[in-house]
Amino acid sequence: MAVSSLRMRVLVTGASGFLGTTLLERVPEGITAIGTSHRRTADLQWDVTDPASVASTIQSVDAGVVIHCAAMSLIGACTRDPEQAFAVNADGAGYVAAAAAARGLRLITLSTDNVFDGTKGGYVEDDERSPINAYGRSKAAGEDLVLANHPLALVVRTATMLGRNRSDRFPFSSFVLDHSSDEPLELFVDEIRSFVPVTTVADALWELVRSDAQGVLHVAAVESSSRSDFGRALLAAAGRTDVEIQDLSSPPGRANDLSLDVTRARSVLSTALPDIAGTISEVLSDRAR
Repeated sequence: MAVSSLRMRVLVTGASGFLGTTLLERVPEGITAIGTSHRRTADLQWDVTDPASVASTIQSVDAGVVIHCAAMSLIGACTRDPEQAFAVNADGAGYVAAAAAARGLRLITLSTDNVFDGTKGGYVEDDERSPINAYGRSKAAGEDLVLANHPLALVVRTATMLGRNRSDRFPFSSFVLDHSSDEPLELFVDEIRSFVPVTTVADALWELVRSDAQGVLHVAAVESSSRSDFGRALLAAAGRTDVEIQDLSSPPGRANDLSLDVTRARSVLSTALPDIAGTISEVLSDRAR
């Protein structure tokens, strides 16, 4: 059942992260958003790896919907500490799902293209998952725990999100556009992603709050590109002719083609999912705000 259009309260976990910060910037009229974070400033502090903390926080907010963004999302950090990655991305997601289900709340949880191995590309929601790094494995386990504990939940898989630097995070778009060294900018030529503006993902999530979509949904751009090709296009659109890009092959543990098929999302969303040109245009506009 779709959530009522009356004023509602929505709990946003990971509110101090890149996506969480953007969600709180773009709260639609008629919604009150409450943010949680573990280490940074937010409306509420909690520990997603502690089921008691999760349950008490969700109970105290009295929300109707939970958007679960809290995650350990850096591939390198997850590789160095896979135990913590699973504690946050798998067990923590399961605790959130169980607490939300116990209170009858709608749950939207974020996942990643890294649940796939990158050998195919154009992944649809029902494709077999076969992650090749600790980050992807922890998020795949989190998907399973969410849907086991809350069968009506919606798992939104997304791709590399771009936009202006938020909350001391340094997205790929900033890595490219803020390059100021005389040395070439080294970008992977064999990593293909459905790069998407973080603002687009945020708007899609707010739309999905009031929908009855459940299961798994891919929300990303409608076109994909290698990191090096996207970097060149982004620099050209920004008028940066002073940066040389050097193509590199990606190291082990990073999947190659993780492009996502967004046909299902386009059938349920009115939020426009952009092509490469639209993604670049929105990223540059976001940086100028």
